Amino acid sequence: MYNIRGLLSVLGMVCISFSILVAQSVNTSENYKKNYKKAREWQYKNADSTRFFANKALLVAQTNDEKADIYHLLGKMSQTQEWSNSAVHYYQKALKLYTTEKEKNKIRIALITPYRRQKKFNTALNLARWVKRYLLEKNDTLNLAGNYSQLGNIFFNLSQVDTFSVKWTDSSLFYHRKSIALRKRKSPESLPRAYFNQSFAYEDISPDSAIHYTKLALSSAKISEYDEALYNLRLAQINYRKKDFEAGNLYLEKVREFCANDLNLQFMHTFYEGCIALNLKKIQLAQVLINRCDSTLKEMERNVTDIVDKKGMSQSAAEAYGEIAQNALKVFKQTKDSAYLKLANKYQIKKLKASKQYQQSNQQIVAKDSTVLANTNKQPGQEDAVADASESLQTGIVVLVLAFLVAGWGVWWWLRYTQRQGIEAEATKVEALVDVQGLNTSVLSTLAGQHDFEQIYTLLDKHIGVEGLAEKEQNLLPGASFTYEEKVYLALKMEGFSDWEICQMLDQTKRTIGEWNKKIRQKIKLPEKPE
Repeated sequence: MYNIRGLLSVLGMVCISFSILVAQSVNTSENYKKNYKKAREWQYKNADSTRFFANKALLVAQTNDEKADIYHLLGKMSQTQEWSNSAVHYYQKALKLYTTEKEKNKIRIALITPYRRQKKFNTALNLARWVKRYLLEKNDTLNLAGNYSQLGNIFFNLSQVDTFSVKWTDSSLFYHRKSIALRKRKSPESLPRAYFNQSFAYEDISPDSAIHYTKLALSSAKISEYDEALYNLRLAQINYRKKDFEAGNLYLEKVREFCANDLNLQFMHTFYEGCIALNLKKIQLAQVLINRCDSTLKEMERNVTDIVDKKGMSQSAAEAYGEIAQNALKVFKQTKDSAYLKLANKYQIKKLKASKQYQQSNQQIVAKDSTVLANTNKQPGQEDAVADASESLQTGIVVLVLAFLVAGWGVWWWLRYTQRQGIEAEATKVEALVDVQGLNTSVLSTLAGQHDFEQIYTLLDKHIGVEGLAEKEQNLLPGASFTYEEKVYLALKMEGFSDWEICQMLDQTKRTIGEWNKKIRQKIKLPEKPE
């Protein structure tokens, strides 16, 4: 009888404890939703407010997916602010926390843009190729078209960096064509933008092809008035660079009225019209149009408050002033008219001033990025955590007391149960490595601490593949071979990880990683540079 009453008392206390915990859980969930919603509202308005509410949501997040959503949001905010280092940091945190492959894939796609801004084109290329393989396996043709466009843009970036190699341009055109072919079958409404992107890949090698694809975009059935004006301006730009000034003026005339209602379009319109007038040696008309272009730029700058927009505005101004000065100087050499030389000198000075403003804005963005990145490893919202803890202190004490009482009875019942049934301990299973950008660093560091690099190499071969090492081993000097440490290092480098990231994964010092790299270089034959 005594045992029955005691058992009923315990069950009552358990029910009370469970009710309190459920209420606390519901309250925590509501706090998370409220702060996450506020963080999203501030995402494109104020970076500091976004981080404040995001950190509050992180404090009450209950699952890894909820935490990953916060880091994903912070990554998008950082990308908007052009804090590329912080964006990569937040995206990588989200990638490690998401539990579904669908969500992980979204992060991999999002990572491509900040890597391109960091000019880490090879890393962006590896990611885009991984996404391509995943989408092909899932037969996700709609997103695959967008992935092909991304690959085309990355190869276009590489062609701008390495101007002596034709293969980048060929690859860019190849993927843009594949994107267009898929969109024709699956999403015809997205074709105009695909044609528009294709025109940039053709501009340097075949202006006529660039005009052809821009006209295809312009002739599409459903495009907005803004896009129609943009495509006409693009046609005017290509004809201006071809020195077909009559055709350029024709396209500018078509959209003159619409461009007057939008400052950005108005700036491009007056800029190209002014440059064409300069090349036609119409100095008075050119000066009027260029002054109007200058006034439009100043009006746009007055409307800009965000440092990222200021940076973009300064870059556009520097490029425009530089081209005006270059055109004026070219006409001066032809005509020997001092008015053109005076115009060239004036806008060369303006270009230098705009370039200086661009550098200052960029330095401010980089400094802010470094500050944000330095603070990400600190515990977010410590003051808020103290406040939240004080609010739930009484509930915590009650739960703790009840937990002790339940624990006492639980131990007694547990001992009886183990005597009758016994307990078989399950063997600890080592977690497998996941995908390329979500390696289980705890497994890697544990095995590295045991100097079991052979096991690490085996896991890498199983989960991400190390086929690329065969090519490296063909370049070995006679009698030389890679150790397992060096093989692991090469495999991770070929997946796009930096030395710093490899140090973190394998729990090694930078000096150790440097020694591996040095030994590898001593063992391989460096390829001869092309003439």
